[in-house]
Amino acid sequence: MESHAKALGARAHLGWADGAAPAPWAAALGRLQAWWRQGDGVTWHQGGAVPCLRLAGRLDRRLGATLRAEAREALARGTRRWQIDLTDVTAWDAEGLAALVNALDHSEQAGATLELRAPSPPIRRVLARTQLHRMFVIIDAPARAA
Repeated sequence: MESHAKALGARAHLGWADGAAPAPWAAALGRLQAWWRQGDGVTWHQGGAVPCLRLAGRLDRRLGATLRAEAREALARGTRRWQIDLTDVTAWDAEGLAALVNALDHSEQAGATLELRAPSPPIRRVLARTQLHRMFVIIDAPARAA
């Protein structure tokens, strides 16, 4: 919350009192935010017409919080179909699993479709044991890099 307040303060300091960047700066700001999030194990890329959120590393509390925030932002933009690429997810805990279910719930509430892309065999086993493989659309092929 504090980082959002600082960001809004910085925008207000630059004359963006409403919190929105002027049109010429909006694209650059979006690219900067995407670059910054790469350090969190999260990158967005457009695979054809479907935006795809690629996660990397351990899907735990920290990455789960980032996933929740990214899902909220994507759905607020009006995304109707999106994917989470699990190719590079090495492990997850209960909080990471809860973040995936949360993203699915929010997607369904918004009338959007969420698809999981390329879960590794250990991740696929957890999905099967928890019966979550029945809730998610699972695509076997990993997303192509943008």
